[in-house]
Amino acid sequence: MGGSGSFPVGSRFDAPRLDSRPMNCSVDPHRSTTGHEVGPSVVPAVSYLDFSRGIHERVMRDRVPIAGSLELTNRCNYDCAHCFIVTGPGPDPREMSTVQVKRVLDQLAEAGTLWLLMTGGDPLIRTDFAEIYLHAKRLGLITTVFTNGAMVTDAIADLLAEYRPFTVEITLYGQSRDVYETMTQKRGSFRRAREGIDRLMRRGVPLELKGVATTLNYHEMDEMKDWVESLGLEFRFDQVINPRKDGGHAPLAVRLSPGAVLDMDLSDQERVDAWVEFMCKFDKRKNTDDRLYHCGAGMVNFNISADGRLTMCGMSERPGYDLTTGTFREGWERALPIERAKLYSREYACTDCDLISLCGNCPAMAEMENGDPETTVDYLHSIATARAKAFTRVEVPRIPPRVDPPPPETPVLQPVHSMPGL
Repeated sequence: MGGSGSFPVGSRFDAPRLDSRPMNCSVDPHRSTTGHEVGPSVVPAVSYLDFSRGIHERVMRDRVPIAGSLELTNRCNYDCAHCFIVTGPGPDPREMSTVQVKRVLDQLAEAGTLWLLMTGGDPLIRTDFAEIYLHAKRLGLITTVFTNGAMVTDAIADLLAEYRPFTVEITLYGQSRDVYETMTQKRGSFRRAREGIDRLMRRGVPLELKGVATTLNYHEMDEMKDWVESLGLEFRFDQVINPRKDGGHAPLAVRLSPGAVLDMDLSDQERVDAWVEFMCKFDKRKNTDDRLYHCGAGMVNFNISADGRLTMCGMSERPGYDLTTGTFREGWERALPIERAKLYSREYACTDCDLISLCGNCPAMAEMENGDPETTVDYLHSIATARAKAFTRVEVPRIPPRVDPPPPETPVLQPVHSMPGL
């Protein structure tokens, strides 16, 4: 979980993931659209960031469901302590069938969806994943797949190499086998995940590696970052752990304290620079809008649960419109607007807070944490307050870069490492 978008790595903002990958657009250099021979002509390359942003600005006005996530399953081959999904790896009778999933995909394409995240659980646990994935590709959907990597077989890797997704995102749980398998509670998961990563990389499948920081593995984040970068990839991680979707608070036992989250920010110069840059642009105006939802959920984004319920986002259970009996268009045009139009019914801390744009607090997160969407998640507020204080100070120290030892005959002053750690 968790995304980077245009915000600092590890922040919790419900915004579309935008990438800087180039999108090369060209035309036949010797033929016009009318069929006449013409001189050389090429449409200039457009960055994916500009392409995506332009689309989002247009569809927001018309409320087009341009991007969504589809939870193909709640099942997973891991049993991670931090996960907010409850179901194990066994059969789940509530899960949509192959036919039902494909019907939903047809309806998404008809409604104008372009970007689709396939997630879970782990979607690769479904024996019909290949059939579902190919159906989405044939519909022209730009797909992203979330997985832990352990079930990336040669057959799956071949499929993704031939029918390329936008990207595959794999979550890492540690750099050492012991820490990794303490997180996953599955022996052999470290080896199988590494093998899955290798299969994808050897085939050139677009790949992103990310992490989730907990009390069990935070001390290996730097090593994970170094390893991922040695593969030629970028690494990002999230530090926020949520309660379970059923309201259970067991995952919070491995959640980092707000102070530990800030210490991790301060110990990484890239994160320091990103947060300082963000705070320079940060507008501390208080929220003057009485709407409950301020994100893109229900406006251009949506989520569909494994049992076919249309919700505002992956964190929310609302409104829970049943797509196994109704259509996506009905849910999008009738059910979601009702939820989206809700106003604050009372004042609480968030309605008068000037850190609202910095904080990850939202109705979905509040309902998971407190059972009430109109409440403040004290944990998230504490993190936002700590970051606001730390990264708006002029005297935020800069971490000295690592340097190779100089030759003996060349004296040099050694940097002083005074940044607090965990």
